Parts: sequence; C-alpha cells; structure tokens
Amino acid sequence: MDLQRLDLNLIKIFKLLLEERQVSRAAQRLHLSQPALSHSLKRLREVFQDPLFVQVGREMQPTSKALLLQPTIEQAWQTLELGLTQVTDFDPASSERQFKIAVSSSVEYAFVPMLYDILQQAGPGLRLEVFELREGDYWQSLNRRELDLVVGIGKGEHLSAQLDIAPWLSESLVCLHRADHALEENSAQSLLSRSHVYTSSWGHSQSLTDDWLAQQGMQRSIALRVPSFMALPKLLEQHDLLAVIPEGIGRLYAQQTHLAVTELDAQLRVGYCLACHPIYRFEPALRWFIQECEQLADTLTAAKGV
Repeated sequence: MDLQRLDLNLIKIFKLLLEERQVSRAAQRLHLSQPALSHSLKRLREVFQDPLFVQVGREMQPTSKALLLQPTIEQAWQTLELGLTQVTDFDPASSERQFKIAVSSSVEYAFVPMLYDILQQAGPGLRLEVFELREGDYWQSLNRRELDLVVGIGKGEHLSAQLDIAPWLSESLVCLHRADHALEENSAQSLLSRSHVYTSSWGHSQSLTDDWLAQQGMQRSIALRVPSFMALPKLLEQHDLLAVIPEGIGRLYAQQTHLAVTELDAQLRVGYCLACHPIYRFEPALRWFIQECEQLADTLTAAKGV
C-alpha cells in the first residue's frame, strides 16, 4: 500500500462513508458533488487495493477490509482533530462555538436556562443545542462529534463504560400537588393517599420512588403515564393527583402555577453525571464548558447547603 497517496481529505471521506453508508449523504456533509466524492472513493480503492464499499440496496456496505480499517481511521482522525484544537486556547468572549448536549427533561427545565445564561455572559457568540436524553450508551454520538456532552442519569449506568463519566449534581425529589389539597405529612404513607402521574418512560426518579416505597412494603397507584413533565401543570390543577419529581422542576412549577410542593425523605435524591468522549475531554472549548457546568453544580450545592 502506498501511504504517500493517502491525504487527509481521503481519510475524512473514508470516515464519513463508514458513518453514512451513502455517497450522496457523505457528499452533502462535505459540501462536495457526488461525482467528486465518487472519484475520491476510486482513489481510496486504489490505495487500499480493495472495493472498500459495495452497493447493497440503497446503501454502500463496507467490506471486511474496510471494517478492519475502521478503528484505525477513526482514531487517526480523532487524534488529528484533538492535536489541532489543543494548540489554540479557547476564548469564550470571541468564540462562536456551539455546544451540543443531551439532557433529560428535568435537566432541560431546571438547569439548561442557567447553562445558557452562563454562555451568554461568557461570550455573545456562544450557542447551545439541546437534545432529549434517550436510552442508549451514546458512544457513537460522542465518538462522531454529533454531541459534545451527555448529562446522564444516576452514575451513568445506562452509558458506555468507554466514556469519561463523572458525577455532576444531585437534587431532592419532591411531591407536586394542588396547593389547596396538600399532603398531611411528608411520609411514605401520605404518598398512597392519591393516585400518581408517572412522568417518564424510563426515568430514574420514578424507579427511585417505587424502590423506596417497596422497601417499606408499599406500592403506589399509577393513574397515568406521560413521557415528560409538560402535561403536569394542567393534569394536577384539574385532577387530584400527585407527581414525585426532581426538586428543580417542582419549584419552578410551584412558582408559575397554583401547585405546591411537599418535601420528601432526604434519601430520595436523583443524581446526574457528565459524560464525554475521553479523547475530546481536553479539547480547550469542551474543557471550559465542563468546568462551567461543574462550577454551576458547586454553586447550587453550596446555596442549598447539601
């Protein structure tokens, strides 16, 4: 194999073809015409003396040799990207960097506005794109730079063990209910007085609540399940229901509506973690953003005296 014929553009094209499995999509991402990308694919085939990608239906399936080369190609590109970004310090005041994060709906409601405030105070050109946290290990999304950071649930057991995962913050769970129909006390027994809204398809806070009640030989009644917190205000104002949710979003709803919160047992806390790709953790911009997230967590924890 003649490595002198393999330039950086060909490595990037190889990487994108492995990701997209279509010449048209790869060309779109590179802002190239399809004929230009097809020509580059021809050069790759000549360098590696292998078809590399074979048309199967509407997709270009990688050959066994392409799959063997994939880890080397991806690592080489990541190392190059990281090396080039580390030579320049990050200046938030002049940067137009967009940070892409995945968060749960509770983090979106309670903490994303605070994160955006931090970005705007640091530099008017900084931007934030937020994606909904879903079940999955997030290795590929972070590896492909589709995301910069994932705010995981708990200790990140649902995330890939290959990621760099660190604790972020935790908050108490509270019971949200109609202000004119408060709980008699903040005991487990009081949570059985009414039916509940289960606010997630796989939420950590809900399983924590059920486990806590089960330890005391109790089981709550679930009236309905919803995929997020959006419907809670109307549901709880119109019906005599309860919802056990993270404190941040509970306090927000109590301020904005006629609902109220009751504090629960101190051991009922939901935790969050920060996860990123280990090779990008020390990229100056991402390192700065992670430090700002950690500073926010320290500030909130100190304010609550936890």
